[in-house]
Amino acid sequence: MTLARYARVLLALAVAAASLALPAPHADAKKKPVVDTTARPGLLFQVNGRTVDIQAYTRFLRNLEASPWISEVTPVSAQTIVEHERAVTAFTIKARFKQADSAYIRTAPLSQSVR
Repeated sequence: MTLARYARVLLALAVAAASLALPAPHADAKKKPVVDTTARPGLLFQVNGRTVDIQAYTRFLRNLEASPWISEVTPVSAQTIVEHERAVTAFTIKARFKQADSAYIRTAPLSQSVR
């Protein structure tokens, strides 16, 4: 799996996990003021991976940092190990997922009519 595909899968998992972490609505929800969900601290997650291309690793870090959904990207460790007689970089990254502003969300039609 390429790092780009890994990042897409990771983002999808983080979005799913964040939606599960929402508090359940209460019967007296009408009495409570509307709360901004972007103010929540977010979901802290960790990525453990391996790569043979150190440039792909740094590009992966930059792409995570550029995402409006992911913040506090911190490389915890990166070390060269030998796997199947090849030198690979094993790395660990910690980051925080948070709901992005609605300006970043784009919708697309699931089907399109053909004429």
